[in-house]
Amino acid sequence: MNRNSETEATVLALKQIGEQNRLVTLFVPKDGVITAVLYGGPKSKLRAMVSPYHRGRIWLYTDTVRKSCKISDFDVQNFRPGIRESLFKTWAASLCSELIIKTYAHGESVYKLVQGFLDGLDIAQEQRAKLGLLRFLWRYQCELGLQYNTTTCIQCGALFSGFKPEEQAVPLQSGGGFICPDCCKNAGKTAALMNSVSIEGIFYLQAIENATPQEVRLLKISQNTFSSLQGFLFERTNKTADNHLKTLETSSIIFK
Repeated sequence: MNRNSETEATVLALKQIGEQNRLVTLFVPKDGVITAVLYGGPKSKLRAMVSPYHRGRIWLYTDTVRKSCKISDFDVQNFRPGIRESLFKTWAASLCSELIIKTYAHGESVYKLVQGFLDGLDIAQEQRAKLGLLRFLWRYQCELGLQYNTTTCIQCGALFSGFKPEEQAVPLQSGGGFICPDCCKNAGKTAALMNSVSIEGIFYLQAIENATPQEVRLLKISQNTFSSLQGFLFERTNKTADNHLKTLETSSIIFK
């Protein structure tokens, strides 16, 4: 049975197939990541509408016999032009897209998280957008149930609130938590030589989990804390996708 359907969707990626057509990767609230074919040459109006990070209402035609799906129409409600005006924003949106595709994301809450992040990229100043990327990556870890314990030391159980913001904790990649500064000293480990995160950074991760987005946007962190969180979150995000995120391979160019 052939059928027509419609849904809200965000365009994640395009791939040329043949001379005139494209394979479009879409993110939709109910089914997550799906693909559909877009027919038409460069002069096609629909081709201009179906572009990465555009969000809107899409109409699909499914041929169950041929097991194919094509795009019939797309009513764009948000073009997000600001993403294309900055190299960092374009890179960050690409990272988001690749992460969604590689982890087979689905569900209303993840869909809303992605929309909020892309909307923020569209309008935010670049420095704020960089912090926004860190918040998105941690919230995505939370959505997958992979977030670290940010309250107590995974080794001794000490509360991180009992340490100074500038002190360093070490994340255990296989343990789901951080080792507090005292345990690092007792074990003879030098946190500065490892992928450490400052206590201030752990507090920031706590805020991302527990405070409202508006409250977190008002928080400020030091450059050192930003750098340590960036290293930690990039590594965690890459492991979430089995170390296959090509976008992160170019991060050194973006954050030089």
